[in-house]
Amino acid sequence: MIVCVLWLLLSSAAVVQHPTEDVQAKASAPWQKCLQVHAAQLDDGHTDLASLGKILTVVCKSEFEQMIVARGKNLSPDDQKKLRASLESQYAGAGNVAIMRHRLGQEP
Repeated sequence: MIVCVLWLLLSSAAVVQHPTEDVQAKASAPWQKCLQVHAAQLDDGHTDLASLGKILTVVCKSEFEQMIVARGKNLSPDDQKKLRASLESQYAGAGNVAIMRHRLGQEP
């Protein structure tokens, strides 16, 4: 009896599907595009990377938030928090990287 109850509980548990690389790439594309476009618009070639990077993170904040929602929609609440923490730790430097890529003539 106990085995049957455990089997039912385990078989009915929600399966969390982590996003595939393709899903992650599609979710990240609008944010990456925002960084790329605005890096080209904001960069005068003289302003320091840190200042421009901070501006870019503010300008592209809504795309960043949309990316987090899209990448975390099938995750548990705990995994969503971990995803957000991980991406936010990388967020500050992303604007700087976009400016550097623009200055070097590279695309993401």
